[in-house]
Amino acid sequence: MRFMLRQAQHERESFVMLITSLFALSWSKGNGCLYRLLKIMLAKVYVTPKKAILDPQGKAIVHSLHALDYAEVVDVHMGKYLEVRLNGLSRTQAERRVEEMCRRLLANSVIEDFRFEIVEE
Repeated sequence: MRFMLRQAQHERESFVMLITSLFALSWSKGNGCLYRLLKIMLAKVYVTPKKAILDPQGKAIVHSLHALDYAEVVDVHMGKYLEVRLNGLSRTQAERRVEEMCRRLLANSVIEDFRFEIVEE
């Protein structure tokens, strides 16, 4: 019986601590570290071949579009679109980290250009 009472008291204390934390979180919105942990940023990354680089995929698409009677198409560049979700960073930190990711892994700087935008989810 004592064990059950202690267990119930412990659960009540845990619940109160959780509610208090959530209240503090909403009260200090933007300032507290808990809020930052919950804030998700979405980086939309666009990687395309550099203009000077031959793009065989793009040329094949242009040829196919012309064959389908889309004569107005002049040029196509085939690229990549990536969505990267980030947690616990400010906008400035997220921009810095995504820039680093693109330079180190997501884009080949010799033959590709990249751009990105950051949005809060």
